[in-house]
Amino acid sequence: MSRLSVTIIAWNEEERLRACLESVAWADEIVVVDAESGDAVIELLFQLNREAGTTLIMVTHDEQLAKRCTRVVRLAAGRIVA
Repeated sequence: MSRLSVTIIAWNEEERLRACLESVAWADEIVVVDAESGDAVIELLFQLNREAGTTLIMVTHDEQLAKRCTRVVRLAAGRIVA
């Protein structure tokens, strides 16, 4: 069976991101690449994750943001260290 992924590339699009994500909710996988995220974008992603019961994979250097996640995988020199 075919699977379909959707990639959304955004630059702190907090006003339009929810509508955009809802419009592609039919996809098997949605990847959001966002730069310069404001707090509202981060909150939206966590909220949609809770509501839909989906997996949220986040890549960040922000320790405070990482602490909000249920699981953290740390990399150093391309290797998993924690």
